[in-house]
Amino acid sequence: MKLVFQNLQVNEEACGRAMTEEIYATEKVYQLVKKGIPFREAYRKVAKELFGK
Repeated sequence: MKLVFQNLQVNEEACGRAMTEEIYATEKVYQLVKKGIPFREAYRKVAKELFGK
């Protein structure tokens, strides 16, 4: 494993393209739950915001 990590190169451009809003969907749901919104409702709200569903 040491050799793997020593030779690991991050493709910053690909990582930047992968950082879409969907990555943070779970965090958005948990923030709504912390505000007192039931999980199911929070999940549906975030899904609608991101995917229009």
